[in-house]
This record gives sequence, C-alpha cells and structure tokens, in this order.
Amino acid sequence: MVELQTWQQIVLAVETPICAFDHECRLIAFNQAHNDEFFRVWGFYTKIGDVFPDLFTPDQQRVMRGLMQRALTGEAFEVVEEFGNPDLSKPAWEIRYAPLRDSSGAIVGAFHLAQDVSARMRSAAEQESAQRALLESKVVDLTLRRVLNHLDEEMRDLDNPVAIAVLAAKTLGRALNASAAGLGTLRPDGVTLDIDRDWTVPGAVSVVGTHKMTDFGTYLDILKRGEDVILNDVEKDERGLFNVQAFIGVGARAVVNIPVMEDGRCVGVRGQVAAED
Repeated sequence: MVELQTWQQIVLAVETPICAFDHECRLIAFNQAHNDEFFRVWGFYTKIGDVFPDLFTPDQQRVMRGLMQRALTGEAFEVVEEFGNPDLSKPAWEIRYAPLRDSSGAIVGAFHLAQDVSARMRSAAEQESAQRALLESKVVDLTLRRVLNHLDEEMRDLDNPVAIAVLAAKTLGRALNASAAGLGTLRPDGVTLDIDRDWTVPGAVSVVGTHKMTDFGTYLDILKRGEDVILNDVEKDERGLFNVQAFIGVGARAVVNIPVMEDGRCVGVRGQVAAED
C-alpha cells in the first residue's frame, strides 16, 4: 500500500499525460493532463476505478487492453497508436509503458505515459511525400533533357510554328508514356492557359483549348516558382493540390507539368502531359 501511494504521488507530479492501472486494467491514478487530454478526444472524463480499455470503442478496446496486458507481464516498451473518437479527434499517440513493482519486485500494476505526436507524424509524411515528388521530378528532368536534345536536332529544318509545336508535344508525350500532351501559353492574367495544338494516343481526350489553371487545383504557384509538378495518380494526392474531377474530365490520372520560364516569370507550360492509367 505504501508503494502504491508513492506511485500515485509520482503520477500526480508529472505534467505529461500519465495514468497507472492495476492487473484488472482499472485506473488507480492519473494526473490532470491525462484527464484533460482524454476529455479532448472522447468528450468525457475518466475516474479512479474505471476499467480503462472499456472506455474505448470496440476496435480500440482490443488494442488498448493488449498494450496494458503486455506492461503487466513486466515488459517496458513504446508504441505509436491512434486513439480517440473519430467524430471529435483521433490523434496519433506515442505511448511509453512500464510495470510498477513493489519493494519485493512483484508487479503491482503498470503505467502509460502518452504524448500526442500527430503534428510530427504529419510533418514526417509530408516530408516523405516531398522527397518522393523530388525523386520523380529528377527522373522526369533527365528524360526531358534527352528528349529536348533530340528535339533540337529534329526541329533544325522546321520553320512552321504549328509543326514545331505538334512535334514537341508528340515527342514529349511518347517519352513520358502519356496519353495526351500539349504546349500551353499562359496569358498575362497568370491564370489562363491556351493550348493550340496537342498530341494524343488514339481514343484519348484532347487537351486543346483554353483552361483556367485554378480549376485544376492549387498548384499554380508551384509552377510560377519554376518548379515541376508531378503526380503519378491525382486520386492519391497527399498534398491536396489537385482537383481530381477536373483532371478526370480531361482524361488525366497522372500529371506532369513543366513551367516555361522567361525572365523569372512563368509564361507557359512546356509539355503539359495528361497520362492515363
């Protein structure tokens, strides 16, 4: 009993959300931070004597009970799991578990110390997505360099702007395994893109016409910075840059847009490519 009272005092003194429980997974101590965070994600408070896993949804009950029982066997460990009411908040928690022992070494319970790491997890996911996009961009850039070198040779004897545009779109489209490709000019308003000529595989939707870039998503600012925009599947857009329905409307699932820069300003989209799965 003395050891239990000592552990209760320690729990109350910790500022990070922490709770202690017995062999029946009943709460025997917790601090204010624990109760505040529990209320944030569940909408009600805990109390001493609650069977902690029973406070969760059925799918989360099994996970929580399993973690608590691991600690009650004497194991100290750390996990990252999502807990909470999906209608309120279901953060990712980094949780540390350890057994509580009395003076003889017998396990009298266990505790867990939790920290909301949702922001860190999102940041890591965004960084991974950015790195993946950078790698894809480098691959496309290498392909484009080879294509453009080849185009220089083929266009030496051409002086017709239309023929040049069609040849460039065709070459780019084939090189990037696209279903449609076009060269567009950005109007002075910085939003409207005119595509006069394109190249398509049989049956593909033409991208010729006037397009409001903002109808396709929020990635125009990226192009204006001189950066390529590449996505293998617009329906798996982790950054939320693309209007999926707008791209599907022009037969596009995968997208490669390369800005044409002039005096530091984006004046067009070189090789706007709509690749269909």
